Amino acid sequence: MPSERALAHISRPARLPVWPIASGVFCWAAETVGLRSLAGSVENRFGGRVTPMSLPIEASDPFLMLVHHRHTFSRWDPVRPFSALVMPEGFPAHPHRGFETVTFVLEGGMRHRDSTGVKMEYRSGSVQWLTAGRGVLHEEMWATNEGTHELYQIWVNLPKAHKWDAPQIQLLGPAEVTSESDILHAPLPVAAFAGVSLTVLAGACRGVCSPIRTRSPMTLVRLQWDDAGDFLWDDLPAHHTALCFVRRGSVTVGERTMAAGELGHFERSSATRLKLCATTGTDVLLLTGAPLREPVAMGGSMVMNTPSEVDQANRDFQLGKFGNPWPHTATDEEWRAAIADRKLLY
Repeated sequence: MPSERALAHISRPARLPVWPIASGVFCWAAETVGLRSLAGSVENRFGGRVTPMSLPIEASDPFLMLVHHRHTFSRWDPVRPFSALVMPEGFPAHPHRGFETVTFVLEGGMRHRDSTGVKMEYRSGSVQWLTAGRGVLHEEMWATNEGTHELYQIWVNLPKAHKWDAPQIQLLGPAEVTSESDILHAPLPVAAFAGVSLTVLAGACRGVCSPIRTRSPMTLVRLQWDDAGDFLWDDLPAHHTALCFVRRGSVTVGERTMAAGELGHFERSSATRLKLCATTGTDVLLLTGAPLREPVAMGGSMVMNTPSEVDQANRDFQLGKFGNPWPHTATDEEWRAAIADRKLLY
C-alpha cells in the first residue's frame, strides 16, 4: 500500500470583523472568551468576518495567499451607512502584476470590471481565474446591495517565464459577461464519490478534470461530505505542496484533526496518497501544486522575482501602463472612457 501524506502543521488564522461590522465584532469577542461554538453559529447566520491567510512562501509555493470571506449586507444594519463611507463594499480598481487571482464564489456574487475591457457578474458556484501577467487593473464589488455573500480568493504565483503574459480571464460556472475578446467560459466540474461531492476548480482529481489552463501544475478542489467517511486520492504528485482549509466540520489525517477555521499544511514528501477522514457536513478547500522554487519579491499587489522588478511594476502603474483607474461609482460609460486611453502594455 502506498504511503500517505502526513500533516506537517495546523494553524488557526485570525478572523477579522467586516461587513457587517457588528456581527464581526461580536464573533471576535465571543471567540476571544472561549465561546467558539457561539461565534461560529453567529458567523454562519450573519457573516461579518474575513479570514486572510498570508502563506509562508517556502512551505506554500506556488500559493501566496488564501482569503475566506463571509458577509451579509442589509438595509437594516445601522452601522452600514457609516462603514460604507470609509470602506467601499468591495474592492475598487487596483493593480496586479506577476501572479493570478482565483475567486471562487460559494454564495452571492461579485461584479467585475477591468482595464482590458471585461465586465462580468459572476455568482454562486462560479470561479473567476484572472491571470494578471504583465499588468491589469480590476474592480471587484459585491454584486447586490443586500443578501449573504461568501467566497474564497487565492493568489497563485506565476513562473518567471509567464510573468509577462498578456492579462487573461477564464471563467467557470454561472455568469453574465461582456468582453472585447473571447474568454473561456465553461461549466464548473462537479462529481460525487460515495457521499463526497468533489468540485474541481483547476487540474484533475479522481478522473475529474477542469478546463482551466494553469501556468504550472496544480489542482484545486472543494470537498463536501454528506455523511461521515473517507476521501482517498491516490495519485497526488510526489513533492507537490498540499494545503487544506476547513470551512465546516472537521477532518482527521492520521492521528491529527483539523477543526473548522483551521488550515493544514501537508508534508512535502514522496507519498502520493492523500486520505481525509471527515465528519458529516464537512466542507474543505484543498490546494495542491508543484513548487516553482524561484525567488519571490512581493510589494502590495505586485509579485515578481526581485525588488527592482516590483519597483518597476509600481512605476509602470504610476505611468498609466496598467490603464487609468476609475472610481467604483463610475458608470459603464465612464469606465470605458477611463480604459480607452490604455498605453502600449497590452
